Amino acid sequence: HITRHAGWPIVVERAVCRDVGRDRGLKLAPDRVSTDIRTISRDPSISVAALTNAGLLLSGLISRGIYTPQQGWIAFSGRLALALLAMAALLWFAVPRFDWVALKAQPLLRMVLALGLVGGAAALYLGILLALGLRPRQFLRKT
Repeated sequence: HITRHAGWPIVVERAVCRDVGRDRGLKLAPDRVSTDIRTISRDPSISVAALTNAGLLLSGLISRGIYTPQQGWIAFSGRLALALLAMAALLWFAVPRFDWVALKAQPLLRMVLALGLVGGAAALYLGILLALGLRPRQFLRKT
């Protein structure tokens, strides 16, 4: 259930209890009511924490001499970053152009559009990597 408060959408969660064979909606404690901003900010904060953890691990391994990156990793990371930014920009501008809620009435069209956007983003990503000189044979293991 979504209501508005001072222009902000508020998501109100409901619980259901069994009372003599009958369902009743219960009002939950205030900490169970959250704005969209708070709800959305949970997932990126977990991702940032995971990336921070991985970065600290990498820096620790490099500083102790346990891991030494091979030549070319910085250029490789730059190519990946460019391709990822292009893919993200495509999806950032393309996704809001469709009324996804209204498309619930046409699930087949909604599915085709979603698959088309994902396929187009993947094609753009791979195309940019190829254009930047990354070749699939580079990923083969050398024995």
